[in-house]
Order: sequence, then C-alpha cells, then structure tokens
Amino acid sequence: MAALGVRWTGGLTQSDMGPVLEVMLDMLKKFKAFAGDESGVTAIEYGLIAGLIAVVIIAVITTVGTDLTNLFNNVSGGLQNASGN
Repeated sequence: MAALGVRWTGGLTQSDMGPVLEVMLDMLKKFKAFAGDESGVTAIEYGLIAGLIAVVIIAVITTVGTDLTNLFNNVSGGLQNASGN
C-alpha cells in the first residue's frame, strides 16, 4: 500500500506504522501486566481483615469492661454489707 502512496489516517504511511505498532504492543503488554498484578488486592484484603479484627477486639473489650465494672461494684457492695457500713 505504501508503494501505491496510500496514506493512513493521520498522515502516516504503512511504512511509518512499524514504530507505532511497536509502541502500541508495548503498551498492551504493560496493561496486561498491570491488570494481572494482584499485589494491591492482597494488601487491601489484609487491611480489611485487620479492621474487622479491631472491631471484634473493641466489642469484646467493651463487653468485658462492663462486666468487670459490675463485678467490682458487686464486690464493693458485698464488702460494705459485711463490714456493717
């Protein structure tokens, strides 16, 4: 086609397309590598797991803290009753 003088869109001849095709193929390879990279997904998953563990720990500590407060209040009341105050 280049021998016939046929021009491609944008003013490039077929012989000019070699370097353009190489760049496009290189970009396609890099995009495929980026799309296949799952290292960021793993970091997000670990972050979500750590967040869920933190929520569970906070819930347990809150519950245990309330139970401990009630226990100490009961012990304090029992000691005051035993001493006659």
